[in-house]
This record gives sequence, C-alpha cells and structure tokens, in this order.
Amino acid sequence: MPGLKDLTGLNQSDILAMLGRPDLKRDEPPAQLWQYRAADCVLNLFFYREHDGYRLVHAETWQRNLVGRTPAECRDETAPVRAHLVSLKSSL
Repeated sequence: MPGLKDLTGLNQSDILAMLGRPDLKRDEPPAQLWQYRAADCVLNLFFYREHDGYRLVHAETWQRNLVGRTPAECRDETAPVRAHLVSLKSSL
C-alpha cells in the first residue's frame, strides 16, 4: 500500500494508473489540484508543472466531517488511496 510520501514525485499518468480519475480536478496555475474522496477522508494532490509535465509536489488528507469547523488530518492517511485502489480493482 503506497503512503502519501510514496506518491510525491510521480507524474499524472502514474497517479491515474494507480488511483483512476480524480473526483475533482481544478486548475490553479501554475498548479493543478486533484481530489480523491473516501467515505470519511479526502486526499488532495498538488501537481506543479516541470519541464516534462506535471509532477506531484504535495499530498495531504483531511477528514470529510469537520469537527468544530476546522479540518483535521485523517486518522488513516491512506484511506482515500485504499478506497480508490479497491474501487479501481473492482472495476477491472
């Protein structure tokens, strides 16, 4: 199971092959934000343009249900990765 640190440095094709299409994709020049959602956790991936295309520079997870109106890190930061790996495998 890849952790968030294992994803850093990958290009968008690598992430698509691993997790499938993101639930949300937003252009924020010079970056792109991709978001994957699991039942209780959200994975945000921040890609920045390099000479050979976009590379993942930063990844973070947040709980979907805000307690006290402030986002908190997910207790299990691999939850969105696992959820999308599982859903990707079941669609094959």
